[in-house]
Amino acid sequence: SGNKKLGDKWEAKAGLRLENTETKGYSSDLNETDKSHYTKLFPTLYILYKPKEKQSISFSYGKRINRPNYRVLNPFVRYINPYTTSQGNPYLQPYYTDNYELTYNYKDNWLSTLYYSNSKNIYEQVNYISNDNINSATKYENFYNQFSIGITESYTLHPIKNWESNLTANVYYKKIESSLPQTLASFSGWSAFFETDNNYFLNKNKTILLSIDYWIQFPEYDAIYKTNAISVLDIGMRAFKKKKKLSLSLYF
Repeated sequence: SGNKKLGDKWEAKAGLRLENTETKGYSSDLNETDKSHYTKLFPTLYILYKPKEKQSISFSYGKRINRPNYRVLNPFVRYINPYTTSQGNPYLQPYYTDNYELTYNYKDNWLSTLYYSNSKNIYEQVNYISNDNINSATKYENFYNQFSIGITESYTLHPIKNWESNLTANVYYKKIESSLPQTLASFSGWSAFFETDNNYFLNKNKTILLSIDYWIQFPEYDAIYKTNAISVLDIGMRAFKKKKKLSLSLYF
């Protein structure tokens, strides 16, 4: 990896990582040993432009890997109830994601990001139903691709004295393509996420504060599932003692 300044307003960083992975798993139940090995290159690129003081525009690209963990690789059959089983898949492969981001930063309190993400051969649980429609088996498979494009806005403001508020909004379009015959071949749609985190200091020393946080995820597609809206509200208080080395918190 390396970085270089190109004049007073430009800066560039680039990197390349070579990674080799080898796994070996043994199942005493099945008397089976499964091995896997793969080598991949992971490039990164970052370009920064500062047109004015306290303003910046940046572009970044990165390739990431998501490996299956032990639980989803373990072929041991787990009985959820007399009619339903769940097991891992020792032949799962990792999936890779290419991320592109264009970000505008203004005075460190307003951040605007336009992003595009493309993931291939993602793994997730799939439910297989028997011919008698009674028994079902859940198993992990590599079976779908996903791409998403969206914009994220983050803003920090102080509506009144002693009140700090952080706002985040993310609006995006997601498309999923599946290779399994028992699922839809393709599904897509728009969704959004909104979050507000608020801290109000109750004294001059800023050692006692009231916190109110709220976020909502609107309906979206997640793998082969469509989720309903989810929202969470947290209300609490926090007090700092002994030069902020000790904190006491109470949240609902």
